[in-house]
Amino acid sequence: MKTCGRTFQSLSVRNFRLFVLGQLLSVTCTWMMVIAQDWLVLELSGDSATALGVVTAMQFTPVLLLTLYGGRLADRYDKRRILLLANLASGFLALALGLWLLIGDVRLWHIWLFALALGTVNSVEAPTRISFVSEMVGTELLPNASAMSAAYFNVARVVGPAIAGFLIARLDVAAVVLINAVSYLGTVVSVALMRPSELHRPAVRPRKAGSSTGCATSAGAPTSSFRWRWSAYSAWSASTSSSPFPSWPRRSSTPTRPPSGC
Repeated sequence: MKTCGRTFQSLSVRNFRLFVLGQLLSVTCTWMMVIAQDWLVLELSGDSATALGVVTAMQFTPVLLLTLYGGRLADRYDKRRILLLANLASGFLALALGLWLLIGDVRLWHIWLFALALGTVNSVEAPTRISFVSEMVGTELLPNASAMSAAYFNVARVVGPAIAGFLIARLDVAAVVLINAVSYLGTVVSVALMRPSELHRPAVRPRKAGSSTGCATSAGAPTSSFRWRWSAYSAWSASTSSSPFPSWPRRSSTPTRPPSGC
């Protein structure tokens, strides 16, 4: 029982528990959307691998180029409010695409434009979401919260595509896109229900945090610029690996011995 309690220790925090429930729904439907989007691109392009590569590039290029600036926004402003706005924007984009599919006359460049817009929103949402975990659970529970986040992400990436395949076969691509649009309300509601008084927020927010100062760290603890640069790295890792929350780096109190023979 003690081991089980330690495994789910971060879920004892109400704000994080709400966050996980909302994210589990949203991320599952996001994976459904990935399958639906790729299916649609292949249909419109005649099974063109090039078109599929272009839509992927359009979606992740903004994440690669703009995540540092998204981290800057997260460092300067209220992360909770940014998450609300970003998820509402993503939901609006998915809703617009779904309605467009119902109306008809969707072209390939429309999907590319949607992917570019969604990637731009994700470049702000991803570093904000990742850095927000520490505010919900605090430093002590952050490793456990990272593991829980990786767990729900992997569950979503297995369940989401399976559900998407079933719905595309039974209904249509538009149905999957519209379901994904509604799923963003899960994150919006969970974030809105959080108690701001229970968040572990810094006493003073930095007035300026630019990318030019991103390499600066103090001798004692990492500066705010370092934190959002690490969030940017984590966001990039989230788009290319199985875990949405890579563990934050720890400083070892004991020196590491070099291997013998070096």
